Amino acid sequence: MGIIIKQSIRGSIYSYLGVALGFVNVIILMPHVLLPEEIGLVNLLVAMSNIFAEFSGLGTSQVTTRLFSYFRNKQNKNNGYFLLLMSIATVGLVLTLIVFYLIQPSLVHKNGGADSLFGQYSIYLIPLIAGTLYFNVFDNLMKVLYSSTAGTLYKEVLFRILVFIDIIAVYLKLYSFHTFLIIYLIALILPAAFLLVGIIKKGAFNLSRVRGFVTHDLRNQIIKLASFGMLSSVSGMVINNIDTYLVASYLDLQATGIYSIAFFMGSLLLKPSMALSKISSVVLADSWKNNDLKNIFSIYHQGCTHMFLIGTYILLAIWINIDNIFGLLPQQYGHGQYVVLLIGMAFLADMVSGTSGMILATSVDYPKLTYFSILASGVLLGCGYWFISRFGIIGAAYAVLCSRTVFSVSKIIYMQIRYQVHPFNRAMLLITLIALAAWVSVYFIPPIPLIPVDILVRSSIFSIVFWGLTLRLKIMPTLQHILKQTLHRIRKS
Repeated sequence: MGIIIKQSIRGSIYSYLGVALGFVNVIILMPHVLLPEEIGLVNLLVAMSNIFAEFSGLGTSQVTTRLFSYFRNKQNKNNGYFLLLMSIATVGLVLTLIVFYLIQPSLVHKNGGADSLFGQYSIYLIPLIAGTLYFNVFDNLMKVLYSSTAGTLYKEVLFRILVFIDIIAVYLKLYSFHTFLIIYLIALILPAAFLLVGIIKKGAFNLSRVRGFVTHDLRNQIIKLASFGMLSSVSGMVINNIDTYLVASYLDLQATGIYSIAFFMGSLLLKPSMALSKISSVVLADSWKNNDLKNIFSIYHQGCTHMFLIGTYILLAIWINIDNIFGLLPQQYGHGQYVVLLIGMAFLADMVSGTSGMILATSVDYPKLTYFSILASGVLLGCGYWFISRFGIIGAAYAVLCSRTVFSVSKIIYMQIRYQVHPFNRAMLLITLIALAAWVSVYFIPPIPLIPVDILVRSSIFSIVFWGLTLRLKIMPTLQHILKQTLHRIRKS
């Protein structure tokens, strides 16, 4: 668990540095510099490129996570795995771009026609799909090379620094939205190039084929994993991105922009779980290979408690300041408050299941995760159609909550039936009580006229109560051990 804790903490640090930059970009700058429909366009392009990129990957993420340990051999340049990976991904990209060319007129028609913002810029999806695909491929490869934080650093920090500069340039009227969008897309694609440099430095870049290594049985295993992996990855991307597309299709780009801002705030809960999942998947794959069930279930129990603790803290920290946060936004964004709460609850429901998804993805039960993903994406599509037409952007948030809850419950039930393990323990009950106590500690504080001061006072009192009780009750022994080590190093220095 040591490497998981260290890299998940480092990944979380990068993620929350990105969150700070993202908060400045998305909450403070973008709504005051760009129109809501322009923000909506940016987020719609990103969401659609994510979905198309998963099709392009042809399930390589599942293959890398599950089978790279069999290829791993630094002296022999990992037995030609990089060439195999790039070949599959590039074939997938060509096929996807052909499909995109065929359906582009329909997509443009569905989203406002040729004269709409989306109609004018839909062609930008082509480089964005390619950049997103290769970022995913390279990031996944770096993960199994035990460097899971590089992608987070480039995507969460470097990208947002470039976007900050890009927004400031528009604010200073140095160029128009058209140029802003071009630079924004370049900034999205750049992390893939930096990851490729990292792969080369690690000696994993190899375009030569190792003949005879991929046996008939291994080839069949790759094909089977890729097939289920593509279904799982695509349905996962549907769960993560289709709500944005549905809002744009059933409402408009202005509503999409408002929804995207609110979604960003609710999605902050995901950051620590993403860092934990990336590195834990590698350790879990090796543990399955060695049949180390004790380590697997230890990761499951600790991961569930860790994610629930962090997720609960972030959700409440956002909610106690929700009026202040929306006070920084233009008035038209005001009805997005409950979108933040519902999206936050959706991700918290998913975080309760901890690393169960990674455990299933790296085990012989990986097809079950695919089925659960398809079920959850079906719930999202069905509920999205039903709720958005009736409740607008809040309906989209309800659909995400239903989908994430179904996904999480499915994984928890299966883990209990298959392995007789579940995430619920005394620590989760204590976390719930601690959260309630911390929330009550600031609930009756009257509003302070100055927003920054009000945020500082509420957040400080809430954090002191929450983390003070957490440490006092020794809910996370690993957290306390890391804290003691950090304090010891500070005293020595």
